[in-house]
Amino acid sequence: GFSDTTENAIAGIWRELLGVSQIGPDDDFFNLRGDSLLAAQVMARIQAELAVKLPLSTIFDAPTVAGLAPSVPALSAAPTTLPDDDAEGEL
Repeated sequence: GFSDTTENAIAGIWRELLGVSQIGPDDDFFNLRGDSLLAAQVMARIQAELAVKLPLSTIFDAPTVAGLAPSVPALSAAPTTLPDDDAEGEL
């Protein structure tokens, strides 16, 4: 099983995009028929669903769910409202 909600979320994205029902924390994305196009889609989905923009190289450097998860800020501790320190005075 997965150790936290971040790993679970990433695994869910992989399952959907790769069409693989069983994914373990240490399964290699590229061994699961993932390619650079799918990797880009994974990163876009992580950005959309987890609100974090990671460079595409992240998945090549750490092509497992367990490897990717530490790059994503902990979801379990996510505040209900996002801080917008830098949004002040922009309107």
